[in-house]
Amino acid sequence: MTNSWTKLLLLLLLLMFVGLGVYGINALKQPSAPSVQALSSLDSQYLTEADLLEKAPLTVLAQVKLLEEPFRHGGVDFQQVNLTISEQLHGPLLPKEISVLQTLVPNSEVFLSLKKDASYVLFLEPYTGPVTSKEAYVICGVSLGLVPFSPEEVSASPERNEQQRRAGALNRGGIIFSVPLLKEYYAAKN
Repeated sequence: MTNSWTKLLLLLLLLMFVGLGVYGINALKQPSAPSVQALSSLDSQYLTEADLLEKAPLTVLAQVKLLEEPFRHGGVDFQQVNLTISEQLHGPLLPKEISVLQTLVPNSEVFLSLKKDASYVLFLEPYTGPVTSKEAYVICGVSLGLVPFSPEEVSASPERNEQQRRAGALNRGGIIFSVPLLKEYYAAKN
C-alpha cells in the first residue's frame, strides 16, 4: 500500500511540474504590456504645479489647429497635434507652428487630450524617442502641464488680475493659472 501511495504522489508531483512548465512557457510567449515611453514627462520632476513653473523648459499659449490621424506604436495609440503659438511665456524661442506628440488613452480622467480649436497654456519639453522622427514636443507632467484657457484671459486688466487672484482663478494645487498672472510670474523670474 505504501508503494502505491508513493507512485501516486510522484505522479501528482510530475503533473504539477509539467503544468508549471507549460504555464511558464506560455507566460514567456505573451507580449509585455506596452509602455508609454517618454510621451508625457511621467518622471518625478513634475509632481506639482509648482514643479511645472520651476522646471518646465517651455511655457506657451497655443491653439490647436490640426489633429493628425492617430497611429499605433509599440501597442500604444499616439497622435501628432499641430499648434499655433499665440505667445511664448518662457523658454527658448519657438517657431509659430509646432507639433505636440500626445498619448491617446480613451476614457481616462488622468490623460487629457488636446481638442481642435481649443486654447491652452502648455508646459512643454522637446520630445526625443522612437515614436516619431519629426520635431515634436511633449506635455510636462502628463495632464498637469495642459491648462485650458479662454483667449479673453490674455487681455485681462490689472483689476481683473486682482479679482482672479482673490477668486483663485484656475486654482490648481494652490497655484493660480490665470494667463496674466503667469505672465507676471515669468516676467519677474526673467
